[in-house]
This record gives sequence, structure tokens and C-alpha cells, in this order.
Amino acid sequence: MNYSGPARCALFRQLVEDFGGYDAAAEYLKCSKGTISKMVHGMATIGCEHFGPLEDALGRAPITRLMATRSTLVDRETRAEAELFLTAAKESGELIQALVECLTGSNKGKAEVIKEGREALDAIGALLSQVEAGPDQ
Repeated sequence: MNYSGPARCALFRQLVEDFGGYDAAAEYLKCSKGTISKMVHGMATIGCEHFGPLEDALGRAPITRLMATRSTLVDRETRAEAELFLTAAKESGELIQALVECLTGSNKGKAEVIKEGREALDAIGALLSQVEAGPDQ
């Protein structure tokens, strides 16, 4: 898990200071003061192998908590995208069912096909808007 944003750097800097400074942290993590300095200043990635031991030693986990929050946000976005997809699929299926029933003279009439068509268009439109707003792959 690598996130090298400013919040993580600030939290790591505080962990290093609370642990006793660059020398103490470098010795404990078995790396150089220069490596610690690069991480604190955002010039090197702060990996779990760096912040984890300091958090454990100090008995608090600010970076782990930050990363868990980020994971929750990503999970929430993924669930929202899945719900849009499922809604579009459901509404499209209902439209197809209404069309088949209308064409075969079963229970559904033109009004039902129009109603289901509008619902399907709305759901597909919402899904397309989400896809357009997302990153290119």
C-alpha cells in the first residue's frame, strides 16, 4: 500500500518526531537518515514497512487509519458504480420483457413499453454519465 500524498508525509513526520527523531527512526527501521528525510519530504514512497513499525512502537496508527478511510471511499464508489450497472440491466430487461409481451399480444400494451423505455433510458443515461466521468482505461 503506497500513497505518497502530503497528509501521509505529515503523519509520517510526526511519527518520526514522536519516536525520537531521524536518528532513532532510521536505526529502528534499519535504513539511513537520508531515506527517512526523503520520505518525510515526499521524495520517496512511504511503505507499510516504514510506517507500520513506528505506529506499532508508538501504539497509535494515524497512517493506517488514513489508508483505511481511503479504502472505504473507494469501496463506496465501486458499490455506487455497481448499483448503476445493475439498475440499467434491470430496467433494460423490463423493457425487453414489455416489448416481447406487447408484440406477442400478451398483457403489456404500448403505454407499458413507453414507461419501461423511459426508465431504461434514464438508468442507462445515469450509467453512461458515470462512465464518462470516470478515468480512461
